Amino acid sequence: MAERSGLVVVGIDGSPASREALAWALVEASAWHAPLEVVHAWHARWLPGSRAAAQDRADRLFETQLSAAVAWYGPDAPMVIENVREGRAATVLLDAARPASLLVVGAARRARHGAESVSEECVRCARCPVVVVPADVGR
Repeated sequence: MAERSGLVVVGIDGSPASREALAWALVEASAWHAPLEVVHAWHARWLPGSRAAAQDRADRLFETQLSAAVAWYGPDAPMVIENVREGRAATVLLDAARPASLLVVGAARRARHGAESVSEECVRCARCPVVVVPADVGR
C-alpha cells in the first residue's frame, strides 16, 4: 500500500450531513496536525442557468459553508485546502482522496432509482479509510 500523506479530505454539498462532516473533519485534521482538503463537486446540469452562473453558485455555497465552519472552529483550525471542481461527486472525492490518509463524507441521502449513494461509493472504492458522518452527530 502506498504511503499516505496525512491529508484529511472532506466532501461538502450544503446538506446538514455535509456540515456535520466538515465540523468532524476540522476536529480530526487538527488532532492529526494534518491539512484538510475541503472538496465541493458541482455540475452545470444540476444548477439552473449558464455554466458561469452554476460555477458562481457552487463557489458561493462552498465559501459560505467553509467560512462558517472555520469560524466555528476558531483560530486553531488546521490548514485548509479549497477544492471546488466540476464533476460527479463520488469521482471528484475519490480522486482528491487518492493521496489522503482519511476521507470524510456526510451520511448518504437516498440515491434515486436504487443507485449507489456518494457515501456508499466512497466506502466501497476509496483506497484510504472513510468516515461517514450522520447529520445529527453533534446533537
